[in-house]
Amino acid sequence: MKLFLALLFLSAGPALACDDSSKIYKVCANQEEAFNAQVGAAKEQNKMLVLVLGAEWCPWCVSLNGMLKDPAFGGEFAKKFLFGDIAMYDGKVKLESGQAVLHKVQELAKDHDKKKVDGIPILVLVNPRNIKAVIMGTEPLEQNTATHKGHNPKRVLAALEKAAVAVQ
Repeated sequence: MKLFLALLFLSAGPALACDDSSKIYKVCANQEEAFNAQVGAAKEQNKMLVLVLGAEWCPWCVSLNGMLKDPAFGGEFAKKFLFGDIAMYDGKVKLESGQAVLHKVQELAKDHDKKKVDGIPILVLVNPRNIKAVIMGTEPLEQNTATHKGHNPKRVLAALEKAAVAVQ
């Protein structure tokens, strides 16, 4: 029996370690657990949770993620909101746990609009006290010029402020 177990263990081969330390979107983590932890942290800090659901290969996701993490992004932002992100893809493969979070926030959003989740990034505001959410399309928040492509910080902050009122 011991020999059988040893052979079974050896035949499985070494486990491949997941390393996402250099990535913005942490694909190695269970996204549902990450979401629950982020909601808990926001509740504990008495803040609204702002999520970007995205992927490493999406330049708009990376740009929006970077803007929201930047300490220079509106002093009021850090006072009212806690930022989190959810990985939707590992490469081009959909992450089951990321898709599960998307479905969860869709259930939480009273005024869910399918057009708002027709691609990534998806911007979501969650009130952790009553577990209501608003899903926001990000295209209207963009500001593209000949020299800059990305999201307009003032538009993003205004959209978050409006969403915060909607989830009270």
